[in-house]
Amino acid sequence: MAARILAAALSLALAAMPARVAAALDMAGVFDSTGPEITISWEYLETPGRKAEMQAVIDGFAAMVDNEFLPRDPHAGIEIVMTDDAAHFASYMRRNYPAIDIPKYGVFVSDGRLVTYSRSGVGTVTSLLLPGLLRDGYDDLPQWAVTGLRTYFEKFYGFWETDAAAGQRVVRFAHGYHNPWRLQDIRLLLPDLKLANLVSDTPTVDGTRYQSQQRLLMIFIWKEGKLPAFMAALRARDRKMYPTYLEAVFGQPLEALQPRFRAFQETILAHWNLVMRTPPSQVYADRATFEAMTASVWR
Repeated sequence: MAARILAAALSLALAAMPARVAAALDMAGVFDSTGPEITISWEYLETPGRKAEMQAVIDGFAAMVDNEFLPRDPHAGIEIVMTDDAAHFASYMRRNYPAIDIPKYGVFVSDGRLVTYSRSGVGTVTSLLLPGLLRDGYDDLPQWAVTGLRTYFEKFYGFWETDAAAGQRVVRFAHGYHNPWRLQDIRLLLPDLKLANLVSDTPTVDGTRYQSQQRLLMIFIWKEGKLPAFMAALRARDRKMYPTYLEAVFGQPLEALQPRFRAFQETILAHWNLVMRTPPSQVYADRATFEAMTASVWR
């Protein structure tokens, strides 16, 4: 269920989309959905045909997340309650959950039900739901890994494209982009961040700086082409006799890996102005528009 919650939440933030949509992570392919049903109920507004469109989007994302990131719970489903905007979301929460403060970012999850609204931001939704996703069977993972993965999913981009083989319009998704405010949060610590501190059980910083450091580490893992292997190691609980999952994935002790991590930080500083142009998470009308965005930033 956890993987499907993330997929559904991500999808709901995209607003209306053509029917029969499947999503592919980082241009990796199109997946078919094969899991328990995800149902959507609408509050205050129902545009003809939109429910079926959103169901297709949700199914595509669910299949993508199940295949690429987390194991499937074959017996669980999720009910989606989607409102039109923040005001209607607040009204629904007051009526159905009067004892709970209205969530600041427009997302509420309880007992297999996700409540949100169609204009809530992609990055906000994913970052808020990922902790719950990872707690489903991932309680024993180190905090640095959980925090890094949650904040990594703050940034997603997508674009519409016609898939010739599928004979339909699909949305392609990409990840691995920097989050400007996260980097600004730790600007004075670059390029001197140490891997040993980032994977320690006793962090040297707390709050948003801790989160921002861990996100930077996840971006480093992604840029090194190790993110799939990292996720596989977490799933298998396989550290290959190393003290940390990071060392297991790279096959090196931290001290040997540190020069590469420092060089990564130095490259960010060298491209600082381009990194700061990175826009909010969004879905673009077509590949050309998406590629124009990527040409103006540094990844």
